[in-house]
Amino acid sequence: MKKMIILLLGTTTFLFARDVLPPCVNISNERPFFLLQAPALHLESAETTAQDIIQAWEDSYPNELEPYSAMEITSQIADINNRIVFLDKLLSSLGEKNIPVVLQIAAEEKSLVLPLVLVEKFLQKYPIIKGIAISHIQLKNYSSFGGDLIYKLSTETEYTIDAIKLAARFGRYTFIRLDELYWLHLAADELQTPLLNVMQEYHEYVIAQNLAHPPFFITRQCTVMGLWLSDVVDNFGVTAQSYMWQKCGFLEPGKFGVSEQPLPSFYRPLLLQNALTGGTVYSIDPAEEIWDKTHGNIGETVIFPTLLQIIRHNIIPGKSQVLAKARVAFQMQRCSAVKDFQFHINDIDAIAGTGFLYHAAYGTNDFSHWFDIIPDESRYYYIPIVPQSLTQKIKSRFANILVSGDFKSAKDYEKYLNQEYKKSNSGSAFVTSLNNAVYVLHSYENRYEEQDYQVTVPQWVDMPTVQVSIGRAKLSWKKVPKAANYRIYRLRDPGKTFSAYQFTPVAYVQTNNFEAELPKDGSVAYAVSATTSQKKTLKGKLNYPDSYVFSTVESPLVNVVELDIQGQVTRHNLYENTGDRRLKTQKFWPTYHGAPQNRIREAKQVERRLDGMIKSYNAGDWQSVSNFYSPAYKDRKGAGRDFIAAALKWWFSRFERPTAVIQALEWDFSDYETKQLIRVQLWIRFHAVDFHSADRCTVTLPTGESRVWFTFKTDLQNNWVILFADPGFPDYDDLLTLIPGNPKTSEPKETNE
Repeated sequence: MKKMIILLLGTTTFLFARDVLPPCVNISNERPFFLLQAPALHLESAETTAQDIIQAWEDSYPNELEPYSAMEITSQIADINNRIVFLDKLLSSLGEKNIPVVLQIAAEEKSLVLPLVLVEKFLQKYPIIKGIAISHIQLKNYSSFGGDLIYKLSTETEYTIDAIKLAARFGRYTFIRLDELYWLHLAADELQTPLLNVMQEYHEYVIAQNLAHPPFFITRQCTVMGLWLSDVVDNFGVTAQSYMWQKCGFLEPGKFGVSEQPLPSFYRPLLLQNALTGGTVYSIDPAEEIWDKTHGNIGETVIFPTLLQIIRHNIIPGKSQVLAKARVAFQMQRCSAVKDFQFHINDIDAIAGTGFLYHAAYGTNDFSHWFDIIPDESRYYYIPIVPQSLTQKIKSRFANILVSGDFKSAKDYEKYLNQEYKKSNSGSAFVTSLNNAVYVLHSYENRYEEQDYQVTVPQWVDMPTVQVSIGRAKLSWKKVPKAANYRIYRLRDPGKTFSAYQFTPVAYVQTNNFEAELPKDGSVAYAVSATTSQKKTLKGKLNYPDSYVFSTVESPLVNVVELDIQGQVTRHNLYENTGDRRLKTQKFWPTYHGAPQNRIREAKQVERRLDGMIKSYNAGDWQSVSNFYSPAYKDRKGAGRDFIAAALKWWFSRFERPTAVIQALEWDFSDYETKQLIRVQLWIRFHAVDFHSADRCTVTLPTGESRVWFTFKTDLQNNWVILFADPGFPDYDDLLTLIPGNPKTSEPKETNE
């Protein structure tokens, strides 16, 4: 009977009424939902874990955010019986404090997937559970089995279908987080149609989330947004993770490497791009970067203030407002085989395909699109990607719906888009206006680059004057035309650098003065906004990783006065760049750190050879790449150039869409005078896409640490060639991890999911 019901769901007609309770929590653009990974989930003691979660919720999380939020819990205890006991005790303890939770029931490790019969018991027993989460599953399946559709569905697809129905029956949400290209597969593949239909039937209970991993980030965000605009789901969102940058290899702006502790500001653009596309759900992990102050105090300094800004200023647009910006959509067509999917995704992603539409809509300011989060071009907003079948009502929401192959080049797409979208004079930063907010975001994900912006905002308050008396200070300012009232903001102990979004509102006043307290220790900063219809143009510059949100009804906090315990006053303008020491422009490549000045010429010769090797790799020419190695090449394992050639030949026969990332970290000329050898340590990654495997979309060499020392020597034609690589590149063990069926994996395991 179950299979017959699912088979019926593959059609467009539903024969049975839904067995559901009303949603247990209201989620909308006016009431978003914040989901934070709970601390201490690695502990085996449920009691200790509960204590840490309760303490974090009651002592470290802003009270103002609690009505919008829940803690996400899970367990990685291998034994299913012990895991159930742990979760039961944990839920019982959290239930006593009425702390809302979301229970993760499925993730990458299949052995840890919770049986739905046990999930049902938890949903019955614990009303604090507001939803269930399914993360990292692989919704990609093409079957040649000739029977009925139901017999081709994957276990992951059937499990997700049943989980959605189960959760809805108890009025709970199902949060689905997918990375790679799985949201595209769900929108297009024939064997995901039953799941797509169930999502649409239970639209108010299903949350589609873009899991923040590279690559394909923008493409996935456009897809979950497209599912929302197509009425498949009522809400969508993002799962913001520092793993996004760790997997990209971002050590610091302009430099590649592996960092255990990301810059705190990484989270803010991830959260804001979700808001400006209409996303109402925000999941954040890992837990230590939310709750552990030794990890940069990211929760208090970036995450919580950004979430507070979202709710205080009601900046998330509704569907009609997003549709007014997203005039054009791209539609996936039904795919029954890998070759179908390859064709239909070709225009919309710059890694998985030629990316003609991607390049036209989002720009190309870097040599690789594995890292894109914010479009480099703001004129076209985001192009929603809508699923395979649409009603005429949905189609009529857009000026046009594109499909792959409509245009033959990026220039043709750009010419068409220019007819649909007006050009704005907003500057080189990403600037867009929706709802009652103007977003100004730095468009580079990982390097310094000064960008300009120009926006129209309510007229801001001039720099207040300060009169200090014993323990108090009176702030006065010039009246703003048409001001209905003024709002006072405060930031305690602002530190050397601070931003407007970190301030907390403390009072409304009708007059143009306010009496403030001096701090008992440290310092305190005050700023004033005006609610006014009087407009003014704000021009400025921003740099990595600045992210501004301006209200269209309340003026920005431009001028700030900082007071210490003696009443000393320091004045700040938050949007002036005076004293900004960030580089105004920055190059990844070429760089010559460590190269003596008298050897820059030779370093540039090697650099040009590396440029040629990367060009050959990006062209998929294995013979040409191997010719950059010396016939005498050997690595520590004894592999020579013949191995390099064979490895590259296999690589290009197996994988497609090659894209290389390279950066010179250190040059070494210590053996140049005696042996005419040049050594250079490179951050190097050979990326590619695998469309032939059912469980892998992207691959990378090296599979682990990407720092490789290359030794160069001139050959008989006086060309610099690679004599030695440490570790070997490509490396024999790396390739073994990529052979289908090998138990090793090419992707580092996450510790938090």
